[in-house]
Amino acid sequence: DGSDRDDNTQVVPPVPLMSHCRGQVALHLLGGHRDQLTVTVNAYQAHSDQPCYVLGSGWVSATTGGELAALATRVCELPGAADIPPTEAYRFTTVQKAWIQGRDGYCRFPGCQVPADTCEHDHLVNSPHTDPTSDGPTGVANGICLCRTHHTLKTARAWQPTSPDDAVTLHWAGPGGVELTTVAAGPLSPVRHPD
Repeated sequence: DGSDRDDNTQVVPPVPLMSHCRGQVALHLLGGHRDQLTVTVNAYQAHSDQPCYVLGSGWVSATTGGELAALATRVCELPGAADIPPTEAYRFTTVQKAWIQGRDGYCRFPGCQVPADTCEHDHLVNSPHTDPTSDGPTGVANGICLCRTHHTLKTARAWQPTSPDDAVTLHWAGPGGVELTTVAAGPLSPVRHPD
């Protein structure tokens, strides 16, 4: 046929991407195949051309965020925090929790790096359901993520947070007059997306 190809030449398959290899290893460790597993990934991406934040893992590229969205069987778009009304219930709703986690990123106690999706959801100002003398609503502006240890310290009143801006900034008062401040570091924090 006039080509320079030797009949013994083998076609070499393309080298798989590192992300594909990692995915295959993860599936193997979980003991299954893609069609046998359901994996929940809480990821936040403001726009498809911006980096994506995966709770518990951190920031990934816009491309990886797009791949996650393409593989998803369900993608939820969160409304703005102002569009999520407080409830009369004690427990935060699923949408409220997702927004609080996305705003906070981590436990809101100073220096704690426990990912928000493994934290407990606490009322900044106590709920009347647990403290009849208090009037803290169950809403995004009054919700914070705290790991179990720091939730316990807050409940015991060893450390007390206050906020001037709907839980974005927390001023902590602790034993011996110690005062510390944290600012929400998650992908939905207004600090990351000022108006």
